Formats: sequence, C-alpha cells, structure tokens
Amino acid sequence: MPFESPESAETPLALGPLLFFRASDAATWRLRVLVLARQSPPRLSARGVGVPWEAVWSWGERVAYAADIVLPRGTTSCYQIGEQSWSVSVPARGAALHIACTACNGEEDEEPAVWRGDRDRIWRHLADTHAASPVHLLLQLGDQVYADPVWDCDPRLAGWRRSGRSQRAKAPFPADLRERVRGFYLQRYLDTLRGAAQSRLFAEVPQISIWDDHDIFDGWGSWRDSDQDSPVFQGLFAAARETFQVLQRGVAPGAWPPKNGPEADAVLGPAPPLGLRLWIDDCLFVVPDLRSERRRDRMLGGAGWSFLDESLDAAQSARRVLLISSVPFLNANLSPLERLLVLIPGQQLYQDDLRDQWTSYEHRTEWRRLERRLSALVAQGREVTILSGEIHLGALGLAETGGGSYVQAIAPGIAHRPPPRNYVRFLERIARLPSSPGSPGGLVPLPNQGGRRYLARRGWVEVSLPPDGPARLAWRGPEVDALGIALQHPGAARPETAAAAGR
Repeated sequence: MPFESPESAETPLALGPLLFFRASDAATWRLRVLVLARQSPPRLSARGVGVPWEAVWSWGERVAYAADIVLPRGTTSCYQIGEQSWSVSVPARGAALHIACTACNGEEDEEPAVWRGDRDRIWRHLADTHAASPVHLLLQLGDQVYADPVWDCDPRLAGWRRSGRSQRAKAPFPADLRERVRGFYLQRYLDTLRGAAQSRLFAEVPQISIWDDHDIFDGWGSWRDSDQDSPVFQGLFAAARETFQVLQRGVAPGAWPPKNGPEADAVLGPAPPLGLRLWIDDCLFVVPDLRSERRRDRMLGGAGWSFLDESLDAAQSARRVLLISSVPFLNANLSPLERLLVLIPGQQLYQDDLRDQWTSYEHRTEWRRLERRLSALVAQGREVTILSGEIHLGALGLAETGGGSYVQAIAPGIAHRPPPRNYVRFLERIARLPSSPGSPGGLVPLPNQGGRRYLARRGWVEVSLPPDGPARLAWRGPEVDALGIALQHPGAARPETAAAAGR
C-alpha cells in the first residue's frame, strides 16, 4: 500500500473527539477527551465550565490534545468543543450498566479509506441502538485497526522480509524509518476511525480498549524469537504501542495514572505491559496486556502475570468480574490440528494462528493457571464473564466448576467479514469434540440456533448489568437481532442449570 501522509487532512480536527473512561465514584464519572489537530483546538467546556487542553503527543504538525472532564452520575450531560457539542449518558450509582462490545474493526488487506459504506454498516446499527437506549461503555476487544500493511510503507521493510534470518536479526531500524512508520500508524488510525457512525459513538460513549496483534501487525508475538527481538520488529512494536497509548487509551506514551482504590483512578500495569484495571461500583474490569510480552511459548511474561494476579486478588471486593481477553479463553480444542500442521510444509501461517490461542498446547500451563483463578472466584460467589473477539465469529463459552459457572461471549467482527462457509462448518465439527484436557468447559450451542456454536454474521455483543440479578448477554447486528441470541449469566447455578442456559 502506498504511504499517504496524514498532513493531507484539512479539517479543523483531524480526529476526534475520542472519549475514554478514567474513573468513577459514588457521584461522578471522570472521562478523558482527546482530539488530534494541526493547531490548538477550540475551547473545551463541560456543563458550561471551561477545561484546559494539554498537549500529550505529536507527529509532524499533528498534535494530540487531551483533557479530563467530570460528569455527574444519573444524568445526560453535554461537553462542547467550539460550537459543537456531544451528549454523554452516565448511569446513576446502583442503576443498570449498558455495555457494547466490539472486535475486529477491519480486514487484513483492506483500504479503510476506500471501503467505507459497507464496513460501517454494523457501526450504524450500534449508533442507532445508542440513540434509542444510551450505551454507557464501549469495550473494544482487540484489532481496532488492521496495521498489517505496515510492511509496505517503506521499501526497506519489504526488503527486510525477503532477507535471511541472520540478516533480519541484525538489520538496523534508523531514525528516518522510525518516523516513516510512526506516520503510517497514525494514518491507519485516521483512515479507520473517521467513519461518521464511529465518530459519533467515540465522542459520546467512553471506551475501554485492549489491543491485539493486528493493532501491531499480523501474528505479533508468534514469530521466531530472533525476529521478535530484531531491531526492526522492536521498532515497529514501539511505534504501534505509542499510537495505541495515545489513540486507544488517551494517554501520553509512558504516562501512567497513580495506583488507587475501587473508587479512584484506573490502575495501569508497569511498562512494558499495558494492563488496565478499573472499577465501576462493585464491578471490576480486568484488561490484561496479551501482546507486549507474547512469545510462541507464552501468553504473558512475569510483569503481565503479576498484574493479572494482583487484579484478580482485588476481585475479593467485587460482585462482578469482567475479564477482557482479546483471544478467546474458552475455545474448541484445536491442538491436534496445530500439531498436524507442524508436519505439513507450507502451513506455517495457519500454525502460527493456532499457536496464538490460549488453548494452544504451548500455552496449556498458563491456561490452567488462569482457569484455577477464575474457578476460585466463581466458588467465592463472584459473577465472572470473559469478553473476547479475534476469531471473526460470534460464539458462547461455558465453564462449569465445582462452585458454579462462568461464561465467555465472543464478539463477531464488527467490520471483518466471517470466514468462508466451509471453514465454519469444519470448526463446528471440531467444536463438538471433547474439550482440551483439563478444561472445565468450551464452546456450547448458541441460544435458539439449532445446536450451532458459531455465528457467521458481522455484529457486536451487548452486555447489560442490572443492579440486582444476573448479567444478560446478547449478540446484536442488523442480520442478528431477529435470531434472538441472548441469555442470562448462569452465575453460581448448579452445573445442570448452567448447561441449560447455553442451549
């Protein structure tokens, strides 16, 4: 793909506003507003009170400006930039929380600036839903941008890929190439996020995001160690991480809010991982970084596991735990296929895709470690929900433990089209086989789908958290709503009740 400079945009705001959830207490939500502009943006005010901008990042003449606003709970409040205003619905303490979950906002070989109308169709459905019943939080489950064409933004990168392994390991990543790559990532965000339906949602619904490989490039973390450690790979990763922090977290690269209690700031893990832990009343959101320390033989490194363990320890004071895992934690047992592909020449790409999963045989020890933690939370009476994306299909996971059950909702691609029909049929057969060894669960039939475990439609997942009673999960979309795919969280129900909930 030819590189296009982001300097070509002529609008007053090149991007934004983007709204990010920061913290909550009994009376207020604290949110961050971010815009990207060529010059100082117009005046920002929230509920009529001026709020100063702070420059947090720049590339060329483009500068990212951010500011924190505080909005009262139980209201629909406005904030204004210049002459334009946006409304934000903040639920009262003890009221139901309405959440939208999205994943896979693109495709591997797309030109997002060109493929506009159809790619935004599901976003328009979500925007219409928000207009009718305000969404309070947008959880983005990974692959918000598809940066795979980064290899085409400079001939030196294409040459690097064609070189031998020893040459790749020591090839430099000079300063001018670094700036070229930074510009590519910025342009990718501009092209991807400027759809009209997305823009309104991003301005009115606070977001919480996890990144996945395509936010960096396809398969990051599952390549050989010699490639992962090379100056070129590390240079691309640093540029992707920098842009993610600014445009998906709303913070300056390397800036971390202080640690806190349940009703203060968000907790971010130490660098290099970008873990995030947030509270809304008695609900704990845990967002581990499943990419920064990823290798072929590990999902998380030492820092990532320390943060995740610390976060799950904090769940002792929660009623609900929502774990955001970009790749599904409960999945079909694909390890036999993964082992088979090792023996077949030319199947490296597919093998790497399978190794990218929690359920890969390479990650079995880590999978069991986290499964024990989740089962213990369920046994203690916590309602545990895992939210995932990545596979471009909707699906439902169910794990039955001695103390109850936990569920996983997998969101289909909001822009990425589902896999070919024959591939989905093959996955259906695999998903009916016994789960991975030691697993308390796997994928179960979606409600009202005649025993099918996969939803081959673009869409999103709706999560409703009432103050009393179980969470409710629904798969949504213009072609999905009529299918009636919804269920109540089985929680600490007995196993036979939980199994019925997944039928």
